[in-house]
Amino acid sequence: MLKNTTIEYNTADLSGGGIYSELSKISLFSGTTSRITNNSALIGGGIRYFASDESTQLPIDLKNIVKNNTAFLYGNNTAMMPRKLVIE
Repeated sequence: MLKNTTIEYNTADLSGGGIYSELSKISLFSGTTSRITNNSALIGGGIRYFASDESTQLPIDLKNIVKNNTAFLYGNNTAMMPRKLVIE
């Protein structure tokens, strides 16, 4: 759980410039002063998040907390591992 936390101006060579989370729950509370800003990575500039099943969602208010991050491949603010592909 992150509350009233600032994570900014970090760089990761590969994933998750601000936060890299694998198979764990991330809790960020909207309405607090938490910020994840101005971080950079190849994938997931702000947060790179791996979920264990397709029903898991990233439980945060992205607009107010995670912003102005940069990813060089994809996921400027957040990136999740693809969990499901449907071809029709």
